[in-house]
Amino acid sequence: MNSTLKTIFTICLLCAFSIAQAEIKIEQTVQSEHRSKDDEGKTVIEYKAIDKLLPGDTLLYKVVATNTGSEPAENVEINNNFSEHVIYIMGSAQSSAQGKNTTVTFSADDGTTYAPAGEVVVTKGGEEQVATAEDFTNIKWVLNFELPPGKSTTVSFKAKVK
Repeated sequence: MNSTLKTIFTICLLCAFSIAQAEIKIEQTVQSEHRSKDDEGKTVIEYKAIDKLLPGDTLLYKVVATNTGSEPAENVEINNNFSEHVIYIMGSAQSSAQGKNTTVTFSADDGTTYAPAGEVVVTKGGEEQVATAEDFTNIKWVLNFELPPGKSTTVSFKAKVK
């Protein structure tokens, strides 16, 4: 992979009680985490274009959702599936919508059902148990606020390469 990965894809919008549809453009980038020490010996973390990946490397996934329409977008859902080659890093999901209500949920069944991280259930050895990060197949953010025309919001998460 020579440069930052970018993917444009369509997402599902749930526009409750809205006749006009907002148009959402999604751009995803994936960068690798690089750690170094500064002159004082403190760890400096930078995210750079992916050059080479090794097991244990940390990746930062950033998704920017931009309302390119003329109407506000409500209840925007941003879905992202996890590659079979990575494991989600628990607690790393973030949203730039400070002070706004953004719901983050996870799936362990390829996006059929979603729940908060500690409530996702899987069956292993015939017994139900709480899913671990290794079990997650998808992450979903629901933006529980209006995204005005021309405005963007960013969500992100980190994952480890298997």
